[in-house]
Amino acid sequence: MKIYFLSSLHGYDKLKNDYHLKIIEYLKGLGHSVNYKHLLVSMEKVFEMTDVEYKAYYKDMVKQIKNSDFVLAEISLPSVRIGYEIALSLENEIPVLVLNSDKGERTKYPLFIGNPNDKLILKGYNKKNIPEVMDKALEEISQLMDIRFNFFISPKMSKFLDWISKDKMIPKAVFLRKLIEPEMEKAKEFPG
Repeated sequence: MKIYFLSSLHGYDKLKNDYHLKIIEYLKGLGHSVNYKHLLVSMEKVFEMTDVEYKAYYKDMVKQIKNSDFVLAEISLPSVRIGYEIALSLENEIPVLVLNSDKGERTKYPLFIGNPNDKLILKGYNKKNIPEVMDKALEEISQLMDIRFNFFISPKMSKFLDWISKDKMIPKAVFLRKLIEPEMEKAKEFPG
């Protein structure tokens, strides 16, 4: 799987040896691809970026999230950026695993716990239980990942989807899912 790893830039150096690198190495050892290059940018570099560089950074971040199978957000050190990227991921139907070190399941995050999105998984962990927490989380994530479904449409339908995607500024797949979901709600006999 392709995984986009999030963590606070302010605390990356503080946590990277104890937690981040262990998580990344474990996931890579299982054969997964973990993208964390954006965390290697120093805070000084971020504050020195030009507006053009900020726009390119943002565009790349959105692309990386959309091209990921899931997003792993390590939130032990709070960050507005992480919250934004989590919301962006969920908005784009990308599953998100939220990890918090040494806090266990007792820690309450009202905005996460209150969020009804079934693509959001919350886990507590520590240095000793990374493998077992990650194995369980990966099993849960695999159940949440979208299933690719291909079908043929007419050129006119394709043009319409291109147009509606640009007009509403949403991916074509999101538009189609939004058409299907109300029908699922109405279908009382649907066992799913």
